[in-house]
Amino acid sequence: MFYEAERQNFFRPLNGKRRELVVACLRSLFERLHGAGADYSHNLTRDDLRDILLPVVQSMSSVVSAEVVAADDELAAIESGDVLELSNAIFRSLLRDGWLEMFGDRAGLVTAYRFSRAGKLFAEALWVLDRPRSRSRQRNVRSCRNSLEASLRNNDAYDLVDAYDYAEKVISDLSEGVDYFQELVRHLMVEASQTPWDEFMDFLDRFEKEFKKQLTADSVDRHRQAIRETLGKLRGVAEDKAKALDLQLNEVARWAVQERSGNSSYDWMLDRIEEMVEAACNTKQPELIKAMNTYMRQATNIVQQAMLLRRGQTRHAASLAINQVAKLENVTQNQLLEKIGAALSGSEI
Repeated sequence: MFYEAERQNFFRPLNGKRRELVVACLRSLFERLHGAGADYSHNLTRDDLRDILLPVVQSMSSVVSAEVVAADDELAAIESGDVLELSNAIFRSLLRDGWLEMFGDRAGLVTAYRFSRAGKLFAEALWVLDRPRSRSRQRNVRSCRNSLEASLRNNDAYDLVDAYDYAEKVISDLSEGVDYFQELVRHLMVEASQTPWDEFMDFLDRFEKEFKKQLTADSVDRHRQAIRETLGKLRGVAEDKAKALDLQLNEVARWAVQERSGNSSYDWMLDRIEEMVEAACNTKQPELIKAMNTYMRQATNIVQQAMLLRRGQTRHAASLAINQVAKLENVTQNQLLEKIGAALSGSEI
């Protein structure tokens, strides 16, 4: 179904010689339409799109991939110096293949453009990959616990949906952490001949800002029992309150009606929150710790090897100097010893 109608050739723009340029254009469009500085009061016209795409094309028009060009790759046939034609071709390609769509702007009485639903989802993925890690709110197990307690206190389904979302994000963040360390280990194996100082310093910075809290104050182990107790209290509320919450859930979380097993969205959501918290505690957090230990062990080994190699080179230089001194006599020997002494004067035993 995904490749029917307007999405029949959805990934064609990313399958050509200039796909890196297309990705850069998609990131720039997403930043303008849905990023932190997005102007939601003004829809994009054709001229606006040109103003967004032109700077990106000017800076990246010469970037091409070395792989075989697809037979219908119209972007590859355009000269890198023809920036305007290249930006127009990228716009036509994104519009034709389902990334962008037209709609009528009633306020301005003009034709405007926006991402299609599929285009927005995939453009966001490309945009997120290129951004530094940041969050607009706390996505941790403490938030899940607080939302459950608020739902119990206020008898509000919105708090329960927030708790479900937080529990889901805890699983997602732990899984992302596992992928992060596995990627670091793969990078170590590929470039084992180089000491990975930059990646290690990035890891230390991220550990201090994120993983340290994730394994201490925000640890799933620390809050699991309290979440269990709150879930037990929510399951034991009066029947009329449970029915009211279930009706409210069916209104504010209609997706739960489709995904649930059983007749009660309320019971299903409580069970799912407990399952996700237990999975985070029993599976995902141990996986994160194991992946972190694996990376630390591999990085330590490479650093130790680099230090041993450097120490061996130093010993070799000392042996060479001793041999040279032994071969000389009188004045020349004293001159060499003075040079070696001057070189070693800054050292401390």
